[in-house]
Formats: sequence, C-alpha cells, structure tokens
Amino acid sequence: MDATAEELIGRLRRNPDDVAAYGALRNHYHRHGDFASLVNLLEGWAGRVASPADAAQSLFEAGELAGGALHDQARGVHFYERALERNGTHEGAFGRLSGVYESSGDFARLAEVTERHAEALGRTNADPRMVAGLHHRLGELWETTFQRPDKAILHYRRAFELDPTLVPAIYAAREIYRHAGNTTAVATLL
Repeated sequence: MDATAEELIGRLRRNPDDVAAYGALRNHYHRHGDFASLVNLLEGWAGRVASPADAAQSLFEAGELAGGALHDQARGVHFYERALERNGTHEGAFGRLSGVYESSGDFARLAEVTERHAEALGRTNADPRMVAGLHHRLGELWETTFQRPDKAILHYRRAFELDPTLVPAIYAAREIYRHAGNTTAVATLL
C-alpha cells in the first residue's frame, strides 16, 4: 500500500465521517485501478452514511465495479440487491437486476424485484406512468410466464388505473376476462 492510501485510511480510521478523506481515497483507488479496494471502500461507506439514497448509490457503484472491472457478477448482483434494500427507487440497481434476472431466466426473482420497485415508487411522487409500466410488465410475467391470469389481471388493472392511456394493459385485461367468459368485465373495459 502506498503512502497516500495509508494516510487517507488513517484519517478515515480516526474519523469515519471524514468526507474529504473518503473522496480523496476513492479518487486515489480509481486513478490507480485498485478496484478491489475501491469496492470495499464503497461498501464500507454505504454502511456508514445515514442517507438511504447515498448508501444505495455507493452500493450501486460497488456493484458496477464488481460486475465490470472485477468480473464478479454474483457479487455485483449482491450489491444491486443491497442498494434496492436501502432505496427501493434506485433506477440503476433495478435496471441491472432486471437485466440479470431476465437474461438468466430467473423470472421469479424478476417478478419479485419488479414488484418491490413498483411498490417503492408508488410510495413516492414518482410518475404514475412509470409505476403503471412496471405493473404492466408484472401482468405480462404472471400471464405468460407463470400462467396465472388471476394475478396478471390484478397488475393489468393497477396499470391502467394509474395510466388510463396504457392501452396494452387494458387490452390484456380484457382478453383475460374474455377467455374466462366474464362478458360484464369485457364490456366495461371496452
């Protein structure tokens, strides 16, 4: 370990809330390509900061480095999951997890993370169309992947209640009702 890193680590040991030392050490590791140490620093910092948004961002960045520079996708996924635990609205972590779960065919985890993200966004002032899009995606998963039209209809309905212009969700719900023989519901949605 070089003298600069030792000095900055010493400062952080004496005062773990030393933002200047954290920033300088972070930049130092990045400049020197010491991504393993940078990931550890980001993870440690995420455990110390009070702000859930800041913690989630640090964990997301650790996940990006772990999955990218360190070629450890499993560790990257772990960091993304932790980022969403700290801040369920973190778009980057959600996007990465969704991509990993979709490409690996882990649709149960995809549905779980999408539902948690939709719930977290629903508790904020997020654009209802964004939340509606997540519910529409959940409807598709429950209908086509899991063959559960009963659960799919709940998400399709939630989607078009949030965004009445989301025609694909209205159409999908109508088709489920049509196949079930519920003409009253079909007529309502027409």
